[in-house]
Amino acid sequence: MSFIRKLRKINNKGSIAVEFALIMPILLVFMLGIIEFGRVMWIKSSLQYSVGKTARYVITNSDATDAEITAYAEGYVYGISSDGITFTSSTEEEDGVVFLTITAAYTFEPFVDFLSFGDMDIEGKTRLPISN
Repeated sequence: MSFIRKLRKINNKGSIAVEFALIMPILLVFMLGIIEFGRVMWIKSSLQYSVGKTARYVITNSDATDAEITAYAEGYVYGISSDGITFTSSTEEEDGVVFLTITAAYTFEPFVDFLSFGDMDIEGKTRLPISN
C-alpha cells in the first residue's frame, strides 16, 4: 500500500466535535455580551423616556412638587424596578431664565460576572426652561 493511500484512510471522525468544543465558548461569550449590551441600551432608553415624559408633565403642571415629579417619573420606567432608580430634580438660573433639570440614575449590575468590568452607572437627563 502506498503512502498516499494510507493518508486517505486516516480516521477523521470526531474532528467536528473538537472544532465545536473550540468555537462554542467564544460564540457563547459573544452572545452573552450582545445580550448584556442590549440590556444596557434598554435601561438607558427607559430612563431617558421617563425623564422626557416627566419634563412634558412639568411644562403643563408648573406647580408640581418634587414628590409629584418623582412619582410621575417612576410611573414611566419600563423593564426595570423603580426601586433601584434615583430621581432628582433641581433648578438653576442662567441669564435670567430658570431651568429645571430632571435626572434618573441607575446602577447596572450585569448578569454575567466574567464579562463585567464592574457595576455601571446609567443616567437619563433632561433640562427645560420653566420661566424667564
